[in-house]
Amino acid sequence: MIDNSRNFYTSNELAQAIKQTDFSVCTATVVGFGNMGKHYVEALRALGVGQIRVCSRSEAPLETLRNVE
Repeated sequence: MIDNSRNFYTSNELAQAIKQTDFSVCTATVVGFGNMGKHYVEALRALGVGQIRVCSRSEAPLETLRNVE
């Protein structure tokens, strides 16, 4: 568990805190759906984020998301 009175944490402490967090009630917005945007969406899905919104200049890359729930 993260101690909010501290300013520094080890990567192991942060990893444990992330594993214990319920992200299903969270919403995230990803701006841009190029290479990095796709990685962000993948990471947010892996974390179990409840709702992910994506905006992009072009519509073509977004077609890959339309059929995925």
